[in-house]
Amino acid sequence: AVGGDWRSAEPGLEPALARGGARATLAWSGPGGLALECLVRAAETGPALVGRLTRNGSPERAVFAALRGTAAARGPETPDSDGRFGPWPLAAGRNALLLSGPGLPEEGVELSVTLVHEG
Repeated sequence: AVGGDWRSAEPGLEPALARGGARATLAWSGPGGLALECLVRAAETGPALVGRLTRNGSPERAVFAALRGTAAARGPETPDSDGRFGPWPLAAGRNALLLSGPGLPEEGVELSVTLVHEG
């Protein structure tokens, strides 16, 4: 199962979590029209996260994305011309997704994806 426990430096921002079999889509809306959509999907090497950043509906390339987790540390990386980044490996437990750049608080925004193995 994939669980979302998203937190941000901006109070009052709530995530939405939708589950669907081996996939989970997590969406977050931030300040200044910034939006993040993440897909957690099964990969040959295990669960992986793919993300897309937009600002007011257009691809966002000025915001850096980084990942901290037990599987790997990635970034900070700049999304491609379509605002996409990843796939990044996820491990059981808490994986912290860090966003930093223009329009975000100085300390950035931290969102966490918690992976729970059932069975």
